Amino acid sequence: QKVRRIRFINMLGAIGFLIYGILLDVNFPIIIPNAFIICIQFYYLFIKKEQTPGKA
Repeated sequence: QKVRRIRFINMLGAIGFLIYGILLDVNFPIIIPNAFIICIQFYYLFIKKEQTPGKA
């Protein structure tokens, strides 16, 4: 449960930095890693959760 909370907070921070990178005239060194982090966190929060069998 704590890991999910940390992943969610991390994803919010990455979204903030993604928006910041876009507002800085499309600053790719900020946008690319944060977009990658968002994808990873989204996968573990929403997709992988559905694939975990046996836990209620």
